[in-house]
Amino acid sequence: MSNEVPSYPMDSETHPVNEPPTMETPAEPAESEPARDSSPFTDIEPEAAAEPATAAVSTLAPEAEPVPEAAPSESAGPNPLELYFLRHADAGDPMTWAGDDADRPLSKKGRRQAKRLARVLADLNFRADAVLTSPRLRSADTARIVAKAIGKKAHADDRLGIDFGEETLAGLVAEWDADVRKVLLVGHDPDFTHLVSWLVGASITMRKGALARLDLADRTVSAGHASLRWLLPPDAVAG
Repeated sequence: MSNEVPSYPMDSETHPVNEPPTMETPAEPAESEPARDSSPFTDIEPEAAAEPATAAVSTLAPEAEPVPEAAPSESAGPNPLELYFLRHADAGDPMTWAGDDADRPLSKKGRRQAKRLARVLADLNFRADAVLTSPRLRSADTARIVAKAIGKKAHADDRLGIDFGEETLAGLVAEWDADVRKVLLVGHDPDFTHLVSWLVGASITMRKGALARLDLADRTVSAGHASLRWLLPPDAVAG
């Protein structure tokens, strides 16, 4: 249906033809109507169906005034940050591994642990803005299995490989934009047990394959400043 405004007869076109032309006061010139090819109504919602034009429109409804946008709240604080610490899954006995420790892979048990966790997070519709992992094989394999299940790609960061401490974590957080709200970190012990305990201000043990969520209300990395929201041990889910 056309959105063009229909043209209607001018008043001067509706006078009777045989009326005598005696002492008639000249009619004021009618305002010119818009041309048929004038701009269509572009402010009509797409889903609204236009009514058929069966009669002349006597008046046009005034256009609604735009609603002013709400001003941002002055009391809003810094964006909170959710940190997820995932210690790599089981990788066997390091004393029986003959090669470089960085190349030690997940055991069969460890792969089962990682896949169980991946299914749980997928079922929860868990999403993260980034997945960062230690480049060591057992950690990288754990991260790949979990990241794939939540629709992300794991990125290796050497800083998570060894001696991942308070200052390193603070530097890492400072690099992230304000719109980064959820980050999954995959790494090792004793680093993760120490960091989680330090951030929470309580003794927390991160077993292999365990996942902890810590909330930083103002993105400040300091002792006792985080809230432990949950701790999921590796054997919490059967399968």
